[in-house]
Amino acid sequence: MAETTTNAVIGNDRCFYMTDGKGTGKFVWIGGEQSNNFNRSADAIEVADKKMSWKEFMAGKRSATASVSCNLDDSATSAQRNMLKSFNKGQKVFCFSGKVSGEVGSEIPVEGTAFEAIITGCSDDNPQDAVSTRSFDLQVSGEPIDYPKES
Repeated sequence: MAETTTNAVIGNDRCFYMTDGKGTGKFVWIGGEQSNNFNRSADAIEVADKKMSWKEFMAGKRSATASVSCNLDDSATSAQRNMLKSFNKGQKVFCFSGKVSGEVGSEIPVEGTAFEAIITGCSDDNPQDAVSTRSFDLQVSGEPIDYPKES
């Protein structure tokens, strides 16, 4: 029997935020967001010897990347502008991808992933007769924090 999912999540319920710290502080939504993703991977280390006819592997170091795409917002105080400044200065950023709850300015992460990252790419797309968009690519630095936290 196939497994059924009753807790499906609509993508726009999980937003991309800049934060003051790794899962803490003020959460600032990246305005005009169209999509975001968070990808995890692990190195595959071969552990088989020459006598084995099949390769065997173990998991090595893990890493993660993230990205966010949004309608372009170049206003001086926008979160996009702050990400551009961090990119230009080579500074790390704190981000959260997921759901938050609470009053504006004192939100807490409910479900998702908090992480520290460097911005590895920024791309503006300006198609004729369509909305201009901006995308950021991020390389996660260190271990991300998943919410809800395991007890």
